[in-house]
Amino acid sequence: MGFAGEVFIDRHRIPGGTKWLAEIEDALDQAQYVLLLATEEAVRRPEWVKRELAAAQARETLADPEKQLKIIPIEFDEGASTVLLGDNSRQRIKAMRDGDSCADPEKLEQHLRAALLHRSPRLARALINLEEHRKDAQAWVDDNLPSPSFWENIWDGFISGAQAVAIVAPGGRGKTVIAAHYVDRVLRRQKTYPVVVRPEVLDQGIDAFAHHLGALDAADFPGHMTALQNDFGIRVFFIVDGLDQA
Repeated sequence: MGFAGEVFIDRHRIPGGTKWLAEIEDALDQAQYVLLLATEEAVRRPEWVKRELAAAQARETLADPEKQLKIIPIEFDEGASTVLLGDNSRQRIKAMRDGDSCADPEKLEQHLRAALLHRSPRLARALINLEEHRKDAQAWVDDNLPSPSFWENIWDGFISGAQAVAIVAPGGRGKTVIAAHYVDRVLRRQKTYPVVVRPEVLDQGIDAFAHHLGALDAADFPGHMTALQNDFGIRVFFIVDGLDQA
């Protein structure tokens, strides 16, 4: 998932001779999320799992929001998260298991990404910046859409609604006007954000651009865009204009 933070797993991160309970408490103090892997094996021996969960639950309601953490139950066996957490008031992620492995890791990643984005600073940053891009796209349309337009009643024949469209023609043949007609229509839709990719954006590098839109980096960008659309109904598309002038 391209997670930028440090992932703490007690069996892997606590060296021999260390006071492990103090290490776990310290890890919880620094954590943003606790993932509970709720299995029948954990239910059979729940004592230490419940003890760590109790420490995590105490940190969910701290007065300082910066120190609060969130528990995300991932339930591999029916009812396991209810037993371990002591109630069933928390929404859980259902995951199918194949022995000791997840049977559908891609689906688990999708649900986990949505849980991590929900009410997160990343999502808030993305929405703020996408609104700015919407304003920029409107200004781009105003600059490039003449009135009247030769393409007024025929432009949509060049854009079929495919996921990606390349309009290819010599310079000065109206490619930008056709694209401006399409963006003008899209701007009337809710939760759809046109992003005009300008040269100065590309000069900053793809990692900076991905972070600007809420992703962690370029590797996380495709999954982040998919999560915005599938889990939050936010559709983003990109307009790259003027390549024949580069």
